Amino acid sequence: MTVIGIAGCTALLLTGFGLRDSISDIVDKQFGEIAHYNLMAGLKTDRDDDGLAETLASSASESLYVQQTNVDATGSGGTAYLYVPEEAARLGDFITLRERKSGKAVPFSEDSVLLTEKLAAKLGVGAGDPLTLRDGDGRTAQVTVGGVTENYVYNYIYMAPSLYRSSFGAEPDYNLVTAKVADESDANQDAVATALLGVDGVTSVSFTTDVSRSFADIVKNIDYIVIVLIVSAGLLAFVVLYNLNNINITERQRELATLKVLGFFDGEVASYVYRENMVLTLFGVIAGMGIGTFLHHCVIQTVEVDMMMFGRNVFPRSYGWSALITLAFALFVNFMMFYRLRKIDMIESLKSVE
Repeated sequence: MTVIGIAGCTALLLTGFGLRDSISDIVDKQFGEIAHYNLMAGLKTDRDDDGLAETLASSASESLYVQQTNVDATGSGGTAYLYVPEEAARLGDFITLRERKSGKAVPFSEDSVLLTEKLAAKLGVGAGDPLTLRDGDGRTAQVTVGGVTENYVYNYIYMAPSLYRSSFGAEPDYNLVTAKVADESDANQDAVATALLGVDGVTSVSFTTDVSRSFADIVKNIDYIVIVLIVSAGLLAFVVLYNLNNINITERQRELATLKVLGFFDGEVASYVYRENMVLTLFGVIAGMGIGTFLHHCVIQTVEVDMMMFGRNVFPRSYGWSALITLAFALFVNFMMFYRLRKIDMIESLKSVE
């Protein structure tokens, strides 16, 4: 019972810390490692250069026109953004295309599309599988999945412009421009946004830093969940350890009293019981690590929404904190039990067993 109780305590703690890790992880990965642009400007037409090119040149180091439209991957109802860059060879400069587990680069081909991981999992497809796409105008296209790439925010299908022309029979309508702005200060972003919105044809301007800040606020709210789980885990550990220790001492009262008669000091008698508790606690912590990892994986997949994928990793520090907090709860219960052990009367050793 001690091992089971402690394992449950550790699993709850690890789930709480892991939940925070998974949500905070996507902020750094999505907007630091995967997306290398920080500015997006919506356009009315595919290309309206009435000052747009000059404004981009003075505000950003690089820019790339893309078509971003909603499409349905028929058969499973998967909705995603079809992302068609004007220059396919430059897509890797703005978005890192890689596998999540291995970290290997995923090549962007002219004759196949790339799917983000969440969408591929929902559709149940992988590299080499056929896929049917339907755009907002009712046009359909038969394409082949070339690979699956890591992504956390929204679902994307990356397609080369040449493949778009041959598949949909139309020219891409570049309705979005992505750019890299070196100075990410609020003052500079306001100035860039004002300059771009003053260009005829620009409908909207947004920065990835705003999205990143929103996720940072979400992570702060997750801290309250972590606190609730820590308190719940602490109560579980306290109730289990306190009651089991209490039963243990009560049933072994004559044995412990005999040790006192033989000359053992209170501290030595206490350590006699504590060693058993700590060994069982360590076994419980080890078991809780495995249970907590499994529980975290189940919780993450349950709370995810269709347009977002949380991280799957639990940071090593979370394992460490879960183990340390569980051991701290166990030490606290042992400290409380010391007074119970000290009150054992040596006369108890003389009582006969009925």
